[in-house]
Amino acid sequence: MDFIPLGVIKKFMKPKIKYSFFCIFLACSPCAGGLTQRDIHQGVEEMFSYHVEYQEFSSSLVKRSFKLFLEQFDPYGIYLLQQEASPFWEMKARAAQEVVKAHHQGKYPFYEQMEQLLYTAIRRARILRAELGKSLLQQGVPLKTPTIKEHAFPTTIQELQERLLAHIVGMIRNEQQEEGLRELTQKDIEDLLHLIEKRFVHNEDLYTSQDHGEAFCLHVLKACAKSLDAHTCFFSPKEARELRTLLEKQFEGVGIVLREGMHGIVIKRVLEGGPAERSGLVQEGDLLLGVNERSTKEAFYEEVMDWLRGEKGERVSLLLQKSNGVRNKVSLIREKMLVQHELLQAVAIPWGEGIIGVIEVPSFYESLSGPDCEKDLQAALKSLRNQGKVLGVVLDMRKNSGGFLSQAVKVAGVFIPSGVIVVSKYAKGQMQYLREVKGKSTYNGPLVVLTSKMSASATEIVAQALQDYGLALVVGDERTFGKGTIQYQTVTDPQASSHFKVTVGRYYTVSGRSTQIEGVKADIVVPSVCQPFPIGEKYLPYALKNDQIAPAYLDPLLDIDGYKREWLEKHYLPTVQKRVSLWTEMLPYLKRHSAERLQADPDFHRFSRQINEVNSFLDPINMEEFFWGEGDFQLREAIEIVKEMHLLQNQRKAK
Repeated sequence: MDFIPLGVIKKFMKPKIKYSFFCIFLACSPCAGGLTQRDIHQGVEEMFSYHVEYQEFSSSLVKRSFKLFLEQFDPYGIYLLQQEASPFWEMKARAAQEVVKAHHQGKYPFYEQMEQLLYTAIRRARILRAELGKSLLQQGVPLKTPTIKEHAFPTTIQELQERLLAHIVGMIRNEQQEEGLRELTQKDIEDLLHLIEKRFVHNEDLYTSQDHGEAFCLHVLKACAKSLDAHTCFFSPKEARELRTLLEKQFEGVGIVLREGMHGIVIKRVLEGGPAERSGLVQEGDLLLGVNERSTKEAFYEEVMDWLRGEKGERVSLLLQKSNGVRNKVSLIREKMLVQHELLQAVAIPWGEGIIGVIEVPSFYESLSGPDCEKDLQAALKSLRNQGKVLGVVLDMRKNSGGFLSQAVKVAGVFIPSGVIVVSKYAKGQMQYLREVKGKSTYNGPLVVLTSKMSASATEIVAQALQDYGLALVVGDERTFGKGTIQYQTVTDPQASSHFKVTVGRYYTVSGRSTQIEGVKADIVVPSVCQPFPIGEKYLPYALKNDQIAPAYLDPLLDIDGYKREWLEKHYLPTVQKRVSLWTEMLPYLKRHSAERLQADPDFHRFSRQINEVNSFLDPINMEEFFWGEGDFQLREAIEIVKEMHLLQNQRKAK
């Protein structure tokens, strides 16, 4: 039995939007078409009606929203001068109070003033870019890319020009690396400048095009939403579609992944099993010249993506150019595609008289008629058993940034037979206990949960619950991300007229601990590539504070009454999982042996040397090959720890 999530909505939330779902995940990017200024007031007030902490617009939230509006528009300080941004970036209290008063009247004159300032800045930037482009064509691209400080506005036009030059040079160097060009010819520089200008113009058109009124409303809504906390967001239709794919791991398409390069739109990857791959006519590196008789030459990347989207069963015509210059037309039919590389994967490692199972869980996904993380986990365990006796399991969730709350509870329930998994606490102190009641686990042997600083939200629920009950050891970075909040979202609701997610509560595991800010602490620290990077909830703007509630190892059943309570008291409470001390008793021995193995591991030594030389601006997600060398020592060590857990368990049984 599972007392989530629609029941939670009906019991604790105002049911203004039907068929929406609770979701806890890290991904946050900023809604519906046809927005007007009336929608700003309605949208902001609706988010207040749900939010766990803020119920009305205030001066402090106004100040945050203006900062966020400017950050959305000019994150690198390449448009605005300090004296232009200052009245909005450092808004005075009286002005903020005027904004609150105007909001209650459904008016937004201060935001409109800022928008006019942005128009002026865009026109100026286009003139500066044209001058810089001529200079780069004449003198070439500098070998060294200057560092750009985010959110620090320049004080003079000359400084603004220098900042813009540094940004453009950085973009050119990134594209040069992506294209694999060792040297840049005059034609290369010309093509790259054209590509970069195209991207600038596309972003600026959101503010200067004929639909700028609608875009203005969207940007105000996104800024106001983000001012509430780090994870409340308002989404455009495109962003909502992308997030829906992320959560459900499926979409309608022809099975290609695109990249915008200096020579046009390129096929970056052909998805396994899709229409494009089955045709045999589409290969990585092909140049996409047209879609359904429309040329991609001057089209924006987002436009081309929209052309490819559509209903299942519709035909799509692609005009491709091969590396040898030959062109051919390919006709494909859209179909429902699974994002296979983002689904749960399991591998059996032979050892002793059986196997060690390594199960990678990239997210907690579910859809009404598609992939389901918990079902995939059950199938993976069954498959592992068919390959041999399962002596231990590593649950690899290093890149898992969350997903559906319901899936986190179900996945934890694969290992926890009965008991509270997570407790949700809402705005007025209402509590909801999400529990497993079946009384039987699918797997109860040696278990390691492998985490990193990137492991967040639903991942932290599973890791902390298993650690609380003593059923698993957590191995990885010293702490996980530290996101302990729950979002209500309309992204997966096909009937929703607008798309947003809003923080409605905090969650706590059975120990009463919240992972908010603090994260899940590793039992055995084996650092990942994320170690030197400022990754975590505490680094996000306006993150909510940490707190605690009473432990729930003895489930109080406070949220249950009537017949259900009687049934649970009789059939569930006697079977509730007790805390296990076996692994914590063995922990000193396991930690000592782990440290000894790492000291003898050449990959770990290579990692330790290189990690100190990391440039903090580099992206940890794309640096694994650089750091791990020939092998993933972190996963390798997790497997060794599981093996030792199995041996120690057998020794304990033999006594």
